[in-house]
Amino acid sequence: MPVPLRRRARRPLLVLTALVAVFLVTIDGASYAATDASLVLGRLNTAGATTTVVNSGAGPALRLLTFSPTSAPFTTNSTGKVARLNADRLDGLEPGEIAALAPVPRFTFVRTTVTQTPNPGAFAGVLSASGAAPGTYRLSGSVTVPCTAGNTSGYLVDLLVVRSPTDVTPLGAALAIPAARCGQPTTMAVRARMEPTARLLLRVHDIDAGDLVALPLSFSLTGVPVTAAL
Repeated sequence: MPVPLRRRARRPLLVLTALVAVFLVTIDGASYAATDASLVLGRLNTAGATTTVVNSGAGPALRLLTFSPTSAPFTTNSTGKVARLNADRLDGLEPGEIAALAPVPRFTFVRTTVTQTPNPGAFAGVLSASGAAPGTYRLSGSVTVPCTAGNTSGYLVDLLVVRSPTDVTPLGAALAIPAARCGQPTTMAVRARMEPTARLLLRVHDIDAGDLVALPLSFSLTGVPVTAAL
């Protein structure tokens, strides 16, 4: 008995529908090629070029939220270093706490009641051989200048790094100490690039006399390495 024409036309349509369904299921369970296409959430997206997200407005270009606050916002299979990627915490520790875990190569430059005198091969002042390891240091501390009879203008304190008689680097502008603060510690804080052969030089000028003071000075400076990046 011949098959009706309508029933014969329905069979290819059913076969095509089944093939489309299998194809869609296969795509759903496999990775999604995202090159020149939109990203598909919840699927593995593969691209043959770098994907860049640019925010032309205010705020971050990408925000990642997780269901649990303890879950990592992203993962990677690479061990390469990412330039300019800063972190506030490492293993739950603040930068200051991390630095405290390891020995810090500090150095100190301390003198009490010392009178600055001319130094051979350098400038007149108080010279100290620091022997610091190479690196950039944060120098902080204080200097005390005794009062000079008749001084009304105060003093100027210079801190310099001496690498050779011809290589002397001032560490910022001179520190002014008003006459009213003579005899009291005045804080100092500068940065300096140090090497084992570099020395620190402290010079105190009497503004009224226009020359180095010939008085017993007291000062204490501590150098702590500056961590450029974690």
